[in-house]
Amino acid sequence: MTFTTDQIKALEPYEKYFETALRSRYARYPGVNGVHIIHGIYAAAVKGVTRLNSSCSSCIFRLLTDVGTLYFKDKEELDKQNEAKPKKTRKKS
Repeated sequence: MTFTTDQIKALEPYEKYFETALRSRYARYPGVNGVHIIHGIYAAAVKGVTRLNSSCSSCIFRLLTDVGTLYFKDKEELDKQNEAKPKKTRKKS
C-alpha cells in the first residue's frame, strides 16, 4: 500500500474528484484547501513528488489522476484486508 489507513480516510471526501478525473478525463476543482490536503498527503506517501502550481489546471488534473489511481488501488486492498478479518462478536452475559 502507498497510503496509510488514516491517509485514505483523509482522502475520502475527495473521492468524487478522483472519479471524475479518472473516468471523465477532466478535473473538478476541489478548492484551495482540498488541493493542499491532497498534495500534502501525496507528498508524504510518495517520494519524489514535485512542488505543485495550484493555479495550473493541468497540474491539478495530473494530481487528481495520480492520487486517484493510488487511492482506489489502496482502498480496494484495504477493503479486501478488512473482509478477510473475522468479525468480532459479543457474547451475551
